[in-house]
Amino acid sequence: MAIKKVFVLTRTPEFFMKHDFIPTSKTLLPEKVLKDCDQCPRQHACDEVALEVNLVEQIIAKMNVA
Repeated sequence: MAIKKVFVLTRTPEFFMKHDFIPTSKTLLPEKVLKDCDQCPRQHACDEVALEVNLVEQIIAKMNVA
């Protein structure tokens, strides 16, 4: 099984965007993540940003550059 996408919830999106992560919607993340958010004391004032990177696209882009 290959990992195709990686996602993060972060308060420092700039760092991840330097590494080709792009914004995504929290509603598109796996159900477990949203369930974990239910327990968070900041859930009603969440300041985390959801980002993802498509690893397949990254590999293809690097192959086309080489």
